Amino acid sequence: IDEGADPATIDRAAETFGFPVGPVELADRVGLDICLAVGRSLEARLDRPLAPVSDRLERLVADGHTGQKAGQGLYDWTEDGPDTGPPAEVPEGMTDRLVLPMLDACVACLREGVAEDAETLDAAMIFATGFPPFRGGPIHHARARGPAALRERLESLADALPAAGDGSAEAPAGPVRLRGVGGLAADPRAAEEAEERSMAAFLEDLVRATGEDRVWTWSIRLENPAP
Repeated sequence: IDEGADPATIDRAAETFGFPVGPVELADRVGLDICLAVGRSLEARLDRPLAPVSDRLERLVADGHTGQKAGQGLYDWTEDGPDTGPPAEVPEGMTDRLVLPMLDACVACLREGVAEDAETLDAAMIFATGFPPFRGGPIHHARARGPAALRERLESLADALPAAGDGSAEAPAGPVRLRGVGGLAADPRAAEEAEERSMAAFLEDLVRATGEDRVWTWSIRLENPAP
């Protein structure tokens, strides 16, 4: 947004990937004051925050424009929801700019022992954050795209961003956490077979927990992802 992107276009980029709601609308629904508090906490506690806290976010909260509950935030809100304006075409690279840093952070969580294993992390991201189920979770998606391709893509996106200090958004730190990761750098077929075994066991657990029909529907979405 600080670079001039339309909020509704950002949300559409996330929804095109498969998220149920985009990050801008979600932030407004949660409350920008809460988002600001979380951002400050991450900035203070993480070695490498995903992004610096935006001055725009600071100003909106200071002015009382905290999102849906205030009637104004990153969107203007009515009883019918956010005023997103007419739909716009998603620019090339926007979806990757939203999703790939998330994969990078998930790989870091796996390496640092925050999550016990890839299956637990993928399940948590699907059920707790709305990561698209048909993509199998962030680690599964990262393996499907391939570590070399992800590194190259992250580097190209970082190179294309404005340099820090020119008044625009600061370029990300680069894909350090995707280099040399054991799970992602494994033989592709071996990783695929391991993922198939773990997903089969995961679905069996879901059958016992939630009922066969619901799990059957979800497994079909995994096998037939949206374009």
